[in-house]
Amino acid sequence: MKGVIFPIMMLFLIGMMSCEGGTDIGSNGADSVSVKAKPINVVVYLDMSNRLLRQTDDCEIIWTIAKTIFPTKSPHKNKNKLQCVVYPNPNLSNDLSDLKIDLRSMVGMQKVGYVWKLDSGTVFLPKLREVYSQALQNKNWFGSDEWGFFDNEVNNYLEPDYRNVFIVITDGYIYDVNNKGSEEKERQHKYRRMYKCLDDPEGQIEPVSAKFNAPFEVISLQLEKSNYDRYKNLVSKREGWFDSMGAKTYSISKDDQSKLQRIEKILK
Repeated sequence: MKGVIFPIMMLFLIGMMSCEGGTDIGSNGADSVSVKAKPINVVVYLDMSNRLLRQTDDCEIIWTIAKTIFPTKSPHKNKNKLQCVVYPNPNLSNDLSDLKIDLRSMVGMQKVGYVWKLDSGTVFLPKLREVYSQALQNKNWFGSDEWGFFDNEVNNYLEPDYRNVFIVITDGYIYDVNNKGSEEKERQHKYRRMYKCLDDPEGQIEPVSAKFNAPFEVISLQLEKSNYDRYKNLVSKREGWFDSMGAKTYSISKDDQSKLQRIEKILK
């Protein structure tokens, strides 16, 4: 009897050891080696155009994003990064450096204290509200060139050892090479290559020429959904554009009642 039990016990132990080795079954049924989750690098692109006249909850959403990637649980282990960017810079007198969080630069109780202040809204959120308030007061609306940002700036924000996620706060309309508008409009919007021209089912967004240094994902947030057919076309064109960059993409409308939960699920 002992001669039977011993081989069975050995097989059981070998099976347990192979499970602890970190392999699992992927969705395609193939063995895949489990990899320790990378820290996350979130870049929030702020569309500081006249959409702000219609949108009032950007700050609360961005604060929720910050609290999601900097939770109060085990902050001393957190190596995540977040920063808000504007392109091109619409002459904001407010320095955006306070809207950049990098916990790698903090140690010990400094890191713990900052995360708890972030959660309570005493840091980051007041500065964010100040930037939005200034944009609304100045009504200087040329701070949104999403096409130019992805063509010229993205590599400046990519981190090779991180999961890179760009969150674009926008109504969704992008410059289109096939429908630039009149010369007068070109002069008026020389800094804002964003045109409401995606209603044409045949129109395509001009691909960017940039070659990227690391993989990234894109969440398009606060998309305009007043007309459902237009919205579907808008999402299709945007996702096709990001797909041409090799980016995994998500689209969330401003009217989505579960948008905060969706964002949290994507980032976790």
